Amino acid sequence: MGSSEFAGTLEPTNPRTLGKMSERSLDYLIIGGGPAGTNAAEAIRRRDRVGSIAIVTNESHTLYIRPSLALYMRGLIQRDQLFQKKIDFYNKNSIELITEKKVIRISAEGKKAFLEDGGIFSYKKLLIATGGRPKTWQIPGADLDGVYYLRTLNDAEGMMNRMRSSRRAIVIGGGFLGMDLNQTFAMAGLKVVNIIRDKVFWSHFLDEDGGRLVERILKENGVNLIPEDEVVEVFGSKTVTGIRTTGGKQIDADIIGVGIGIGLNLDLLDKKEVEINRGVIVDNHLRSSTPDLFAAGDVAEFYDPIMEKRHIMGNWSNAMAHGKAAGANMAGEDKALNVVSSYQIDIWGRSLIAMGDTSVSEGTKVFIRDQRDQYKYGRIFVRDGVIKGAILIDLKDLEGPLSKLIKEKREVKNPEVLSDPAFDLKGLL
Repeated sequence: MGSSEFAGTLEPTNPRTLGKMSERSLDYLIIGGGPAGTNAAEAIRRRDRVGSIAIVTNESHTLYIRPSLALYMRGLIQRDQLFQKKIDFYNKNSIELITEKKVIRISAEGKKAFLEDGGIFSYKKLLIATGGRPKTWQIPGADLDGVYYLRTLNDAEGMMNRMRSSRRAIVIGGGFLGMDLNQTFAMAGLKVVNIIRDKVFWSHFLDEDGGRLVERILKENGVNLIPEDEVVEVFGSKTVTGIRTTGGKQIDADIIGVGIGIGLNLDLLDKKEVEINRGVIVDNHLRSSTPDLFAAGDVAEFYDPIMEKRHIMGNWSNAMAHGKAAGANMAGEDKALNVVSSYQIDIWGRSLIAMGDTSVSEGTKVFIRDQRDQYKYGRIFVRDGVIKGAILIDLKDLEGPLSKLIKEKREVKNPEVLSDPAFDLKGLL
């Protein structure tokens, strides 16, 4: 679709002038300029060539790839390569991008969005794609210079500046962000200590054997993992100098990266108008309990027909899939979400993949592919003879067959073969 099909071109709306408006009407209002919101806008425009679309975001940038921030920090990609959409995309598709603006309240009944600066939008259809914000430390010294939360491009560039004058780093948290921070600091030549509350890294996904394998990989790459401990105080006057833990350890540091989870941005919604549990409750079409109000990405507690339950999946690929489905449905289609949810991260050239339902409930059997001597390890979750999910360390070749088996809910008559590293899963397809 070329720009000639629309009247004029657009630039991001100047935030200094938007606040002066009294009220504007839109066909489609999208709150959040990340992968869910941007893909929804694109999906709408493919189906509705004339309806007015606006994306409101509190960031100052067009869509950039958040999972690639760590690669940028390590010098593996250039800044320009982060941006998945340039301004030409918004211009050509007549999508109004309104940057550095915060929506503070939604009247779902009145179909209005209220901005912090007094601006008001009325809308016909609304998508909530506000994502999350890092959970912050609530301990003495947590506000000192040198404590960082990696969520935005501005966060990444602040950390990069600090790293140039740092020698010792501490990473807080044993999840995906913690692993990104460990690699980023270690590859910059810093001495790295990683403190986690749990017994093993990725305790939500890994058993003790898998966790010990990850710990070995960390150690071999210069990261000292301290499990079952927690920081109670950050030292320093204006800037960080170190920490103290519940276990009595005192560790020097010039920079601290904190990855202790994400809080969802749901404050703008009224629970009396929109059904909310952990996130906005939506069906597998991303429709909420309120007419013409959709939610996608991190904030959507969606019904997953493959897992056969509602859950939240906060990652990039999931948000993209949500956005495409939500946008199509906002524009009048009947598009159901039907993808195998997954997380994926690189660990010093090795992959860790979590896919499908990795919870252990009554009747769940876990089959282990143990090749730790080759730095490979897998857990495959089976319930009622059907593969429900998997955790794979450096077993990327199993991702495709397992994804198909999970999606198609094929019965495995002899699931014991799943533990045999020599067994080719393609034989089950």
